[in-house]
Amino acid sequence: MKIKIYTVLIATFFFCPSLFSQYWTLQSSGTNKILGESYFFNQNSGWIAGEGTLLKTSNGGSNWVSQIIPSLYTYGGIQFQNVDTGWIAGSYGDYLTSTGILLKTLNGGITWATIYNSTRGLWDVVFINSNTGFVCGDMKYFAKTTNGGLNWTQKNLGSTTSEFFQMAFPDNNTGYIVGSHNEIFKTSDAGENWVQQNVSVASWLRDVSFLNVNTGVAVGSNGVILKTTNGGTNWVQKTVTGISSYLFSVHFFETGTGWIAGWDNTLLRSTNFGENWSIIGGLPGNNQLTNINFYNQSTGWLLGYNGIILKTTNGGTPLSAPQLVYPLNNSTIHTTKPGLTFTYVPEALSYFIQISPTSSFVTLTDYAYLTSNQYTVPPGKLTGGNNYYWRVKAIAGAVESEWSTIWSFYVHPDAILNIGTEIPDEYTLEQNYPNPFNPSTRIKFGIKEKGDLGISIFDANGKTVKTENNKTVSPGYYEYTLNMNNFPTGVYYFRYSINGINKTVKMLLIK
Repeated sequence: MKIKIYTVLIATFFFCPSLFSQYWTLQSSGTNKILGESYFFNQNSGWIAGEGTLLKTSNGGSNWVSQIIPSLYTYGGIQFQNVDTGWIAGSYGDYLTSTGILLKTLNGGITWATIYNSTRGLWDVVFINSNTGFVCGDMKYFAKTTNGGLNWTQKNLGSTTSEFFQMAFPDNNTGYIVGSHNEIFKTSDAGENWVQQNVSVASWLRDVSFLNVNTGVAVGSNGVILKTTNGGTNWVQKTVTGISSYLFSVHFFETGTGWIAGWDNTLLRSTNFGENWSIIGGLPGNNQLTNINFYNQSTGWLLGYNGIILKTTNGGTPLSAPQLVYPLNNSTIHTTKPGLTFTYVPEALSYFIQISPTSSFVTLTDYAYLTSNQYTVPPGKLTGGNNYYWRVKAIAGAVESEWSTIWSFYVHPDAILNIGTEIPDEYTLEQNYPNPFNPSTRIKFGIKEKGDLGISIFDANGKTVKTENNKTVSPGYYEYTLNMNNFPTGVYYFRYSINGINKTVKMLLIK
């Protein structure tokens, strides 16, 4: 992305690596200069050009090494053809009287030679092959080479005070230039002729990115985002509520995922080819971001004023918090060994779950690290007659999501607990224990086939005093905890009914 330098007060300090957010890590640039554009061959090797500065890394940005270049210029454009051959474009002076320089390296940036001096400042360079290249800059400056930069032919696109900041060539013939005063130009013959396109929104357009010859996005001042789907015949503004900052850089993948970076810590992301944009938060301070560049959908860099470099290795977005699924919020369950379920987060490597008797989670009843999106509470953790709260967060390495929403469930005092996976040969019912009891007792029984279980408690007169109906259970052995705290001393009967089978046991409550 091209940085036009105006009178700016820059604080003098140097950065040390630290965690800027959970998904963007601050790297040490060793400079307080404005950094403008980056180019990466892979996740380890890349360059950054900026205010009198060219930096190189061979280890993914863990270390950035300053390259020797003319320091008077502000470099806004950088491109490499291969690991050895590359170009950077620069500008010196006020845009009305500026001059430009184009440097080339043939040894991977060890040395740079001046191959072109222009009468106007240069802000971008694009080579579509080893011979054909373009530069653009101040006062609508545009020039083309067809012999690898040995000779350049300037093209007349109009003599105004407008500046050209950025070019995009989706194929060898089709190209676009964006600049100040809401100007966009298009070529269909590899830069020989250019036609200005109609843009009704007032903005200094600073960057443009095309997914193909027809679909592209341009960004600029006042939070302006423009999209075309017909090769620039029409440019439609996309509004993001709350965004009015200067947008400096846009980057797209063929999958339709796009990024925009700008001043005031502005970071936007689209997953539908720029139709809609979401604001990505989490970057502290008030950074003036000037460039965003991803090598792949996971690894990318943000650049800006004061030498700022931020790197992500997990896609640059916060890890999504899981959504709770079961038990439903504020529901009543009849087991002290419930299975808790939440949504799967694709990027997560693990999850952390907490269960607490209070919504503040000051004390924990249970917690666990999981690798799946389900958790069965172990026996002895929950007690019938109590309310519990639970929440989950996703984890991917050093990155953690926010907590999920907090849900609660109530464990019924008369809880039904599956106590084994063995399937009985017949329907069974054991004597309750203890018996006599006060005020609670446990009854074990076996279910031969899946069905809707109904439980009833009768007094000595045959009156139903408690019921639990229509709970679907699978074959297995169960234990039912019965609480008779509010009932008087006497003889009671426990009965379960399922699949037309009825089993009854006599009990004695003594208080």
